[in-house]
Amino acid sequence: MPPAPRPRDAAPVLTKKIRDEITRSLRKRLGLSASEAIPSHLRPMIDKAAASASGSTLELGLKADAEAAAKEIGRPVLFDGFLDKMSAAREGIDLIGRSDDVTVILRRRAELLWAKKEALETAGFDTESAMRIILAELGARAH
Repeated sequence: MPPAPRPRDAAPVLTKKIRDEITRSLRKRLGLSASEAIPSHLRPMIDKAAASASGSTLELGLKADAEAAAKEIGRPVLFDGFLDKMSAAREGIDLIGRSDDVTVILRRRAELLWAKKEALETAGFDTESAMRIILAELGARAH
């Protein structure tokens, strides 16, 4: 069986930098000086590890670049959707604000809240406590 073809080094400069760093680290680990040669049986392992790390580094960088590009391309779409929702909300608020029914409902609601505050004070609560009770009830309904 012929040997598997060796993958082409996609980034020789990066691979060389990684190979040099691996070699420097291995020399230190083996107690070799900078002028002493790395044992020849370790060279293929160094080359393979450097090429693999270089490929992984490139792949991670490319993925990060692709994700950044996708976010940048998608950003206007997100803003368009947001602007559409804001426009719809503005139109809804304007419609509510022009309604006479809403004014009547809000006025009646205020009268009922005032009556509740007065009833709480008549029952013995001071104004601040009465308002806290009303605010707590309003907050509970909002959830």
